Amino acid sequence: LTLPVLGDPTSTASLAGAPGGYTVVNFWASTCSACVREMPDMEKAHQSLGASVTFLGVDVSDPAGPAAAFARSSGVTYRLLADADGTAAGAYRIPGLPFTAILGPDGTVLVRHPGTFTAEQLEYVLATLRQG
Repeated sequence: LTLPVLGDPTSTASLAGAPGGYTVVNFWASTCSACVREMPDMEKAHQSLGASVTFLGVDVSDPAGPAAAFARSSGVTYRLLADADGTAAGAYRIPGLPFTAILGPDGTVLVRHPGTFTAEQLEYVLATLRQG
C-alpha cells in the first residue's frame, strides 16, 4: 500500500517499510485521546532505536488540517502518512485506534497490537523479534 505523506499530498510512501529491516506501523488519529498519549512513546522508541527500525505513523480518517497541525505540535520526527478513507486501516483489519503492526524484514506482519504501547514495551518486543 502507498499513501500520501501527511501535510504533503503530492508525496507518497509505501507501508512496506525498508527492505531487510523491521518496520513499526502505528495507526492513530488526532481525535483519539489514547493515540495522542501514545505519540511521545512512539517518538521515544524511534529515537532510541535509530535507523535500525523504520517507523511510520498512519493518520486514519482525520481531516487533513487538524491532523497536520497535531503532527507538527507532537514533535514526531518519523514519517507520517494520511489514510483519509481508511483503506490501509481496512487492509490491516484494525479493530480500533491506536493500533500498531510490526513488519518483518520480508514485509510480513509479525505483530498486531491493539491499544497503546509504551516505549519500553515496543523496544522489548523488537529486541525479542531480532533475537529470534
